[in-house]
Amino acid sequence: PGPGLEPRPDPGPGSRPQPRPEPGPGPGPQPRPEPGPAPEPEPTPDPTPGPQPRPPRNDYPPGCINVSRYREIDDDVASIAASIDNDIELSHFYGGVVRLAAHDFMDYDQNDDLDQMGADGCLDWMSLSNAGLSSLWNRGSDLHLIYDAKYSDLSKADFWIAAANAVVRQRSVGGEEGGLDLMNDFFWGREDRAECLGSADRLPTTVSCREVEGVFLERMGLGWRDAVALLGAHTLGRGHKKFSGHHGT
Repeated sequence: PGPGLEPRPDPGPGSRPQPRPEPGPGPGPQPRPEPGPAPEPEPTPDPTPGPQPRPPRNDYPPGCINVSRYREIDDDVASIAASIDNDIELSHFYGGVVRLAAHDFMDYDQNDDLDQMGADGCLDWMSLSNAGLSSLWNRGSDLHLIYDAKYSDLSKADFWIAAANAVVRQRSVGGEEGGLDLMNDFFWGREDRAECLGSADRLPTTVSCREVEGVFLERMGLGWRDAVALLGAHTLGRGHKKFSGHHGT
């Protein structure tokens, strides 16, 4: 056969059109992440502290009795007296406070170089000379309770004398308006002691007036005027026939 048309060669795979891949999903909107817990707010710092108020300050050191404290003791003694509605008990209170202080300092002996004693907050409670005073000064008595609550930094000797001065002012002529005020003659700083054996033996007895001279003038170094003033303290309290021949308040 003569030359005819030559068959076309079969194109290889490289020449055939390749099928287009199926279009995949286009980049659509991405899912939002799940919201997590909201962050906790930072704690607000405490405000910077300003100047703190100072605690109330006493205007006296421990053991000191200034004018305001002296007057406060006077007021407390008056309050205790006002709470007593029995004349016998009231006379015992007034007389007992003065006697308590007096028997504390009346054992002073200027001639004893070893132990002069004096106002030291110590009594011989077992002596008959001090009989009755334990009912005025014990852990449950009004005077002792006031001392424990407000004045325990003071010596008992200072407190007893300040309390006795209050009674003198309140019961002397003029009373609240113009009684004998011993504040300007008062000083503080007496020291207490735990034992004072034999102190009651130095107190005057009721034997004779010679006791007054021996105790007040010779031992304590006072004058007759001072002795008379101290004896005047017996106008407070109660009398007893056994001692004075008088019974009553």
